[in-house]
Amino acid sequence: MDLSWPTRVDLTTGIANRRDTLLDPQLAATDIRTDTFDLPQALSGANAVVFEATSGEGRWAVKCFIQPGLERAVRYQAIASTLDRLGARWSRSVELQPHGIRLPSGEWPLLKMEWADGDDLLEWLRSNLWDQARVAAVAARFATVVSELEAVGIAHGDLQHGNILVTEDDELVLVDYDGMYVPALAAAGPCESGHPAYQPPGRSAVWGPTIDRYSAWIIYGSLVAVAWDPSLLFGPDGAGDDRLLLGERDHVDLTSSPIIESLAAHRLPTVRAVAEQLRTVGRVAAEDLRPLDPGAFPSFEGIGGPGMAFIDIDLGQLDADVEVTLPTSDPSPGTGSHGPLAVEADPWLLRLTLRLVAVAAAASVLVVGPLALLGGAALISVAGSLSYLASRAHRDLAQERMARREAASRRVTCVQAAAAADAKVRGTLEAGRRERDELLARRADVRRWCEEAKAAIDERERAGIEEVLASRRDLLIRLRDQATHEVLAAQQRRQAEAFAAAWIADARLSGIDAALVAALAGVGVVTAADVTWGSARPDRPIRVGRGRGRGSTVELSPAQARVLGLWRTEVDPTLWGTDPALLRDQLETASAMTDPLIELAERETDVRTKAAAARRHLDVEAARDVAEISARIDELRVRVTTAAQSAAQDRTTARAVAAAARRTEREAGAAFDRAGAHGWSWWMLRLLWKPDDESAQQRDGENQHEEV
Repeated sequence: MDLSWPTRVDLTTGIANRRDTLLDPQLAATDIRTDTFDLPQALSGANAVVFEATSGEGRWAVKCFIQPGLERAVRYQAIASTLDRLGARWSRSVELQPHGIRLPSGEWPLLKMEWADGDDLLEWLRSNLWDQARVAAVAARFATVVSELEAVGIAHGDLQHGNILVTEDDELVLVDYDGMYVPALAAAGPCESGHPAYQPPGRSAVWGPTIDRYSAWIIYGSLVAVAWDPSLLFGPDGAGDDRLLLGERDHVDLTSSPIIESLAAHRLPTVRAVAEQLRTVGRVAAEDLRPLDPGAFPSFEGIGGPGMAFIDIDLGQLDADVEVTLPTSDPSPGTGSHGPLAVEADPWLLRLTLRLVAVAAAASVLVVGPLALLGGAALISVAGSLSYLASRAHRDLAQERMARREAASRRVTCVQAAAAADAKVRGTLEAGRRERDELLARRADVRRWCEEAKAAIDERERAGIEEVLASRRDLLIRLRDQATHEVLAAQQRRQAEAFAAAWIADARLSGIDAALVAALAGVGVVTAADVTWGSARPDRPIRVGRGRGRGSTVELSPAQARVLGLWRTEVDPTLWGTDPALLRDQLETASAMTDPLIELAERETDVRTKAAAARRHLDVEAARDVAEISARIDELRVRVTTAAQSAAQDRTTARAVAAAARRTEREAGAAFDRAGAHGWSWWMLRLLWKPDDESAQQRDGENQHEEV
């Protein structure tokens, strides 16, 4: 650093006295944010320090430089003009004042920039890490900002987490435009190389509108990976410490980076896809990279909402094509007008045969003569033949009916097997859902526990800081009183010593002759300490001495008393200048005050450090629990999917067998119909003798029973 430029201490002192040092009237009238010691709070960077200034007219960031910059005035004039013309939401107005602050060493430039509220990207991620939907939305907005920069042919020059602020409504604002490229600066060349955790090797030699492409790919890929698995931000490789995922050494060769290797072996395919895309980026020279393409990375479709939603699982998709419905009624095919008969002897057929024989016997009795007897015998013969033919047709129909019944029984058995397989699928899915709900409930408990523990840490930190501040106030009051007392005591000691050393005889005062000096010495008035009336102006003579008698006192005229009083004032060290001995006493008192203040400052730092360590430990614990839950859900997904697929395969097989059994049943029914149609004797008997209603009802009941 050039020693001729002001230091941070110089700038802090100058900002503290801004009414006299800042040449911008608007900035000179602002209030500067201060620290616990009521000094201007400075945010230090590599090249400058930044102060926050507020007034009724607005808020500004006042950036004061601690080392020279290459053509800073020309650069910021071109940058400010370009940004004002764009008026983009991601930018803030800037104004370079070449003679902005006047210090004892001279006038120095400062940058007046519209203040941007928000947290830097890394801090925002730590606060909103488990809200995957918001992280995904911020990643999409980052891609939009990068595309807008590409569209107008400019580049930020140092895209990194510290220069990307996220506002309360999740909008992005880019800050720190020192290294920005605009078309008007095409011939100027680079003035910085950017954050090493986001830039490729040799970045300092590259200049142009494409200098942001490499860091844009790195930042967007990191955001996609963290959106799908937030625990990546707390990896053992230092992720989340002044960088997102990748460090400076990873950019030497992205294809062999250990962090990229770990991402490539991740359990989530989306994270593995991010690793592969970043490897592709590493295989291309930085100057040949194409603009950022969000489509090259996995989409955010299906990503969770608030909470650790990256461990969610949708088992509902396994429900597809698993429905099995048992038939409520299944009329057997082929049971038209020829309903199935009982296997036992048909009583209707027996009644028909007996009726024919009775008719023939009656005819032979009533009709007299050989011809009548011959006709009766023929009628009996015809009845017997018909009975034989009917019995044969009945037997054939019974056999076909038995075959159809067996086919129907097999079909029902297969349908029941398919229903059992369907129940198994549903049982597996239901068990998976219950286990998933338990894991998600545990995830919610982890979230709640993490938030409650953080709240407790914040409360302890607040109480510790308040205790330190109260102790500091008490100490300052005590030290102030002590210092006042010691200073007064020191003043009194120095005054007494000075008065005791000032002899009246040595003063040679006007109007005080040797006789008067001897007289005063006789009554005990020898030094300035014995002159007790000070610099009063008496209007009549006064008597001084140890007693009240004439021999123990000396009378002084008003003029003589006034001369002695003025002389006493002249020798008082507390009234004329600063006594070096008194200064030494004051310095010793101030030094004694410094140690307790330093101790209190160390206590405050210790409180804050312990709170930060406790928060980080809490985040690590939560990430470990989340990783365990995620692994269990991955295992659950595989187990449920495998079991559901196996049960679905069993169900498909059972359905196929049921379909084959149904085809067999239909073929048996068709054979039954054919047998009934070809039994001419059966049809002839139905035409000759129609069964009564009671027999028909009985037969219909038997048919319905067999169908069931």
